[in-house]
Amino acid sequence: MIKITLFQAVLYSCCVLVVFCVGDAVEAVQYQAHDEDRTPDHDTSTKHGVAAHEPRSSTSNAPHPHEGSGYEQYRGFMNKLAQFNVDEYVDLPMIAVMGDTSSGKSSLLSMISMVELPSNDKLTTRCPIRLQMHTKESKSATVKIIWKDIPEGPDFEFIPRKVTEANWDDLTGYILDAQKHIVAKRNKEAARDVVSVEMTCPHCEDLTLIDLPGIVRSHGKGESAGLSQDIEALLSDYLTNPRCVILAVLPANVDFHNSQIMAEALKVDPDTKRTIPVLTKPDLIDSGAEGGVKELLLGEKTEHFEIGFHMVKGRGQEALNKKTTIEEGLAQEASFFYNKEPWRGIEDKTLFGTTALRVKLGKLQMKLIRLSFHNIVSEMKEKRDSAVSSRQELGVIPSNLTEKRALFRKVTDDFCRSIGPLVFGGQLIGGGGKHFGSKTLCRVSFGIESVSGDS
Repeated sequence: MIKITLFQAVLYSCCVLVVFCVGDAVEAVQYQAHDEDRTPDHDTSTKHGVAAHEPRSSTSNAPHPHEGSGYEQYRGFMNKLAQFNVDEYVDLPMIAVMGDTSSGKSSLLSMISMVELPSNDKLTTRCPIRLQMHTKESKSATVKIIWKDIPEGPDFEFIPRKVTEANWDDLTGYILDAQKHIVAKRNKEAARDVVSVEMTCPHCEDLTLIDLPGIVRSHGKGESAGLSQDIEALLSDYLTNPRCVILAVLPANVDFHNSQIMAEALKVDPDTKRTIPVLTKPDLIDSGAEGGVKELLLGEKTEHFEIGFHMVKGRGQEALNKKTTIEEGLAQEASFFYNKEPWRGIEDKTLFGTTALRVKLGKLQMKLIRLSFHNIVSEMKEKRDSAVSSRQELGVIPSNLTEKRALFRKVTDDFCRSIGPLVFGGQLIGGGGKHFGSKTLCRVSFGIESVSGDS
């Protein structure tokens, strides 16, 4: 008897999603084809980075790089697929932020998103946090949970939390609430289920990023012994996705060759085509060691990284304890790279700062989605066809009790016929060498018929 697996059932359902989304996505392709005629793939200007002669404000009114294009239709299509867990079956393009614990990862995400994400001196990220950011004049956000599979037990549902400009400061707490809910229902300290944060803000980029738990090498007091293995397995889901760009966060004051996240990234991306090392905490570099870090940033000290290095200066723990705002942190970052040697002497200002990184990632994500779109739709159609074929092999699904009994009787008859050849001389060899006579077989058949209600 053929069974439809959960995998096939989900893909069969997703075909409906494809029908609704493909039209918008094709229109996005047409928009993008027009945009490509006007816009170069690589913008080496410095207008989005730290200005050559003065710090650039993070709240600039410069034209948005994707304004007027079909990029949002592309991204909306991919976000819908992610919401329906299609990434369990088809590799989707994404940008995932990874790094060791206390590497400055969550602080970097806060600076990019303009949202105070949970960040302190303890392990903060317990499951993936997907930030879907949209540029709009008003502030709003929705926090919800995307379960990878339904948890066991009651009361697993998490009521989505809504945030407006009036209660914007509640967003951090709602994200923590969602993480705690997942951890409690999974009874694990790190889980694959996703906290989804859909937000609009005047100063955020049109961008989707995924924040992952930091790598831990050992467990602390009160933490489970399997914590590091759980996080390793979670990171592997994203690392092994060939369409996932790895935003590898590592402190600038730590030897690059001792970085765990770089070691893991190079295992799956040996050609360094989809890894962006982001150096943090440049203010903590030992005096006299800046030259080596500069060589690293400029690609003079390692194998070539196709997308290149980047450097940011986020708010450290001391600044967070002092309640330094994101806006103040961005201004301090711009001033640091403008005034501090050797960084102020580097000509390419697109290598520095959160503002430049936002724009760089926005363009990169647009390119990723555009290049993989047709293949993703093709893969979904192929797997949808496979699911439909398996569904058709089941035949007509019984819709009432009479049809169900008839199907059950047919299955039992097929079963009895299939074991008939095993009977020799009216006997069937059972477990332990026991012999069953023909009368026993009749009783078995009668018992089956009794269950079906036909006796």
